[in-house]
Amino acid sequence: MTVPNFLLLGFSLAMNLLFCAVIRNDFCKKKVKTGADLYVFNAVSAAVSMVCFAAVGAAQGALHAPSFYTLGMGVLFGGATAFCAILAM
Repeated sequence: MTVPNFLLLGFSLAMNLLFCAVIRNDFCKKKVKTGADLYVFNAVSAAVSMVCFAAVGAAQGALHAPSFYTLGMGVLFGGATAFCAILAM
């Protein structure tokens, strides 16, 4: 990994901690009325993440077709996340 990759990894971890510790906790305690509210919140969060990813990738000229490994890991992560969401209902 190069230095910019470590910086992006550190930034990603910091944003994840901020999201989990502050935003999600505050949102869940004050705004959530039903389970549908959580799904809307997760969908909006995912959309914002995709827009940020696309903007950074476009700025660096790094957008290209993902590898089979990347697609497989994405599907595995999505399946695990969906499974955990179902168990948490």
